[in-house]
Amino acid sequence: LRTGNLYSTEYINDYVYGTAIEVPAETREAILNSGVLPDSYLDAYYGRSDMTDAEKVIAVTDFIRDLHPYDRNTEYPPDGADFVVWFLTDAESGICVHYASTSVILLRMFLIPARYVDGFLESATGLGCTGDVFSTEAHSWFEFFDPEFGWIMGDSTPGNQGAAAHFDIN
Repeated sequence: LRTGNLYSTEYINDYVYGTAIEVPAETREAILNSGVLPDSYLDAYYGRSDMTDAEKVIAVTDFIRDLHPYDRNTEYPPDGADFVVWFLTDAESGICVHYASTSVILLRMFLIPARYVDGFLESATGLGCTGDVFSTEAHSWFEFFDPEFGWIMGDSTPGNQGAAAHFDIN
């Protein structure tokens, strides 16, 4: 499904490219200097290799998904720590919030507009059915913007790639 004229020029300029690519300078520098990014990310970031935006989204998603095991009992970052830098460098595990936030920042560093999304992942009922939704079904994921298709869902949480399967960048 292509977007056509679904998004106004003002929306694309002001929101998509005006805010959805922002990364605090100190976060960017800490990530680039952390030593944890794969060479392929750094090569693409510094323009030493050519990757399409689709390839960048897939590479970021795979990297973040494989970074740490999922664990609902993940510790909180220390007070004052940059959440994303802490997850990349010091965390031993993570939950969906960590994976989604980190994916958004790494995509934005590639100048791919991305946003963090909170919601619920309820799979027990089918389309058109009703059912109860519980707090245990809360979930976070990311969306990235493709000018031709609009906002596309992505999920880097380990074990959850099926949640975004209908919105696969391919």
